[in-house]
Formats: sequence, structure tokens, C-alpha cells
Amino acid sequence: SRIPTRKFTTIQSAIDASFNGYTILVDDGVYREAINFKGKEITLRGNVISPENCIIDGQNEDGTPVQAPDWSRPSWDPTKVSIVTVDTREPGDCYDGDAPNELESGPDSALDFERIMEGFTIRNGTSGTRYPSIEPGCEPCIFTQQGKVICECPENCFGPDAPINCTDDQCPGTGIDAFVGGGIWIYRSYLTVNNCVFTNNSSDGGGGAFVRESNVVFLSCDFDSNTSGSNGGGLQLNHTISNVIRCNFTNNQIVPLEKAPSSGSGAGIHVFSGTCTLNTCTITDNHATENGGGISMALIRTNSFEHLFGDVNVNDCVIENNTSSGDDGCGGLQLNSTSQDGATPDAKLILLRTTICNNVRGEDSILSNFCINATSIPEEDMWDDNGGNVICAEAAIEINAVVSPDGFEAGIDTVDVAVEVEQGELDSIQYQWYIEE
Repeated sequence: SRIPTRKFTTIQSAIDASFNGYTILVDDGVYREAINFKGKEITLRGNVISPENCIIDGQNEDGTPVQAPDWSRPSWDPTKVSIVTVDTREPGDCYDGDAPNELESGPDSALDFERIMEGFTIRNGTSGTRYPSIEPGCEPCIFTQQGKVICECPENCFGPDAPINCTDDQCPGTGIDAFVGGGIWIYRSYLTVNNCVFTNNSSDGGGGAFVRESNVVFLSCDFDSNTSGSNGGGLQLNHTISNVIRCNFTNNQIVPLEKAPSSGSGAGIHVFSGTCTLNTCTITDNHATENGGGISMALIRTNSFEHLFGDVNVNDCVIENNTSSGDDGCGGLQLNSTSQDGATPDAKLILLRTTICNNVRGEDSILSNFCINATSIPEEDMWDDNGGNVICAEAAIEINAVVSPDGFEAGIDTVDVAVEVEQGELDSIQYQWYIEE
């Protein structure tokens, strides 16, 4: 079925009138509003050929942010909203394991689920969705490390992957005042995003898009000039099954939060746990303050999200000319792997026919293309070279390997070891062994 757009003055009013299986056709123009799919299995279609002509804009003509419609929770500032929201929760639902979750009974891929957004430019999102939502009656979250309670937040907050210090003074932007997904917020949902442009959006995390505990496909999308205050300038994928195909990530950046000036990884893309495939993507000219000017990946397995965890495949991609301002950071692709809750982190990064070149870090612009932080897992168990990869420059792979799984509190020695590599164009590997006294 179709809803003729001439009957509606806003996209949201058409969504409100639709039912599962409907297709909403949106004419070219600038729509200054925030929209919510409200859990409906619908297709929202703009201009698939020229998405720059069909715009959902997060700012009014006078430059003020648009306000959330009446579906927003009353505890929110109505101007603190993602431009597009796909969220299974209803107003008042807590941010926890009891919230509705489509993935528990849905298909293996978002492509088999009838919720599609295609042919739009999403621009000028200036805040994002409050993460997590604070609702009366929600239980506080308790953070633990090695079985010991570290701190207990006064409100329902960031989740099992939160930082140890969880008060907002200690972790601004990741506590109760965080807003994520300036362009789009997706939570516990299926969605295919086709031929869309995310540009000039900003938030505390995932400037262009923030996806959590979902199953998503981004197909032929552009993420350009988005900004994050922490991780994922263009796109942040958090405990999510994702396929990112023929997408471009350019000129995205991390602008650190005032109270956390050193934070910020994955200016183009930040992958935290989950299962991810990047296929035929270009990640260029992005800038991070910490690690992964192009991409940062944290393959951190937790028992809580076991069903979402798997390999990260990077196939036929180009990661070039990205930068990180940190002297100890990584300009190109940063890979971390560890475990939480006693789970076994047996997933890998798998590279195939991918070029990683001309990425730099620090004030002296030191070449820094591919960096591996093997804090508790042998480097050879963290990634596979499936052939056809080009990783430029000497010491193209930098590996930080901790000898003792208990850490390196007592001190650090650094030893450079040249190792011959038969595949690709690698001349040597630089090992930095952290040796416990």
C-alpha cells in the first residue's frame, strides 16, 4: 500500500497514519523535523537517485534545533533528539534487558525485514538521543570489574560496557547526560538504510549514526563531515550485527568533550563488539584525537551480548589519509580485543583485498596505518590476512602485546623486533612488548 505524500504536511504525520507493509513516498524538498518509525515495518522512500534533493533537516530556518514530536519522553528536552529514531521502546520503558527486542524472534538479516529508509539526506542534527533514557522506576546500573562492584550509578545508565567511573563528573558524555546519534539512533531494531547521506550531524557519540543491539544494513550511503564528542564521528556500531556496503566516510572527526579532552576513537567508524562486514567502503580524511583516525574496532566479548558477537570482515576497502592527533594513537585502523564477564573473545578481524596507506599520527605525522592492541590475546588470534591486502610503509603493523594477562602495572620496556612477512607488501612488524617486572 502507499500513502500519497500530498495528504500530509510532514513525514511524521504520514508515519503516524501508516501500518506495517506500507510505503511512504516523500517528495523532494527540505523537511525540518525529527521523525520516529515507532516500531512500524514500513518503507520510507525519498529520492533514491538524488538523495541530496530530499532532505530531513535538524535545524529550523533560524538555526534553532527542531523539536521532538509528541512521542518524546516528557523527561527530555524536546530539542535533544536524533533526526531519525528507530527504537523498539515505548515512552517509559527502561534501558535494560527487559526492553522490547525485535532480534529475539526476527530474521538473520535486516534485508529480510520490511523496514527500509532510502533516498534521504539527513543533516544538521545537533544533539542526538539521550543515552540511556532516564525514566522513573528504572533500576540503577552497577558496574563491576573482575567480579567487584566499582560504582553504582544513581540512575539507569550506560550498560555493561560502560567505563569504570560512571558519574558524569568522571565520565562526561558517557553518563546520564550523554546524547548519541545526531543523525539517526537505532536500538534493538532491524533497518536497511539505502542511498542516504549523513552530513553535518553531531552528538556525544556516533555523530552521524549510533546503532546498538540491532541488525542493520547501510547500503551506498555517505557519511561526511559529522562530529562526535567521543567515539564514532561518522558511525558507531555497538553490540550490533551490521553490513556496511559501498559506503563512503570522509571528513568526519572527533571533537573531544570538555571534561575528557583525550577521548575519541574511530573518527570514520567505531565498532564495539558485535558482528560487522565492511564491503567496498572508502574511509578517507577523517580525524580522531586518540585511536583509529579511520576505524577503531574493539572486539570485546561479553556474555550479555553473546548472540551478537562475531568476526569483523573488511573486504575491498580503502583506508587512506586519516589522522590521529595522539602521539601514541593510530592514524588508520586500530584493533583492540579482550573479554568481559569471563567470555572467550574468539572472533577476529579478517582483512581481504584492502588498502591501508598514508595514515598518520601525532604532531610529527608519523606513518601509522594498522595498530593492534593485544592486551590479553595473542596477536595471531586477533586477525587473519586473507590475501590481496596492501598496508604501506615499514613497520606497517604496530602491535602492543602484554606479556602477562594481569597487566603491566610495574613498568614498561620497549623492544623493536623486525619480522619477515611473506604476504602483501609488509616489510616488518614492530612489536612493543610491555614487560611486567
